Amino acid sequence: MKKLIIIALIAISAGSCTPAKKVGTGYLVTVEEGIKMQWDKVETSAEADQFILKKTGLTVCTDSIIGENPPYWDMTSGRKYIYVEKKAVYQRRPGGRKIYRYF
Repeated sequence: MKKLIIIALIAISAGSCTPAKKVGTGYLVTVEEGIKMQWDKVETSAEADQFILKKTGLTVCTDSIIGENPPYWDMTSGRKYIYVEKKAVYQRRPGGRKIYRYF
């Protein structure tokens, strides 16, 4: 009985340690105003632009502003600070939780 429990625990732990596969790119968008900070993880630059427009009223084009190395941009407008970083999106299993990491 103890052997079956040990084998079951090993099988469960081995399944959860599968490496994550890159499924695309995404953006981490942060908007700060004073001490209030709002952030979101989005999958396209258009969604990042919409988030910034909704939170600040500023129109930006993330695709044309973002750098290559390092892949981010930031800006200060009055009391507002905007930070956008391009991230790699990984997933362990199809339909599972998405993980945003550095390139």
